[in-house]
Amino acid sequence: MNREIHPKEGLIVKLTKANPEPLILAGKPWRLGPKWPGRRCLAKTRSGGQCQCPAMKGKARCRIHGGLSTGPRTKDGKEKSRQAVFKHGHYTKEAIENRQRIVREIAELEAWARAQGFNLDL
Repeated sequence: MNREIHPKEGLIVKLTKANPEPLILAGKPWRLGPKWPGRRCLAKTRSGGQCQCPAMKGKARCRIHGGLSTGPRTKDGKEKSRQAVFKHGHYTKEAIENRQRIVREIAELEAWARAQGFNLDL
């Protein structure tokens, strides 16, 4: 927890964005103070308040609340993104259909073997 001694009263106060007075009284600059004219993020925080970080240029949110990336927009970009996360192909449509086909063939072979009189129960 950030704590600092209040310069005039000698008291220990909690330093937060909502409580900038100790910084101002101590003469320390606060670049994005309460009177900063720029656009704020204003996303809802876990404590229920609004985020006071500056919004990214051309965006409505700060870098923490989703201002950095919007994801791919074009078909080429989406395909590159899809290929970038491709790991092994175990869950592709082709792989799933292939496994299902193999299971069906094994079941057909077992049914044929039982019909011929083979004992498959070991």
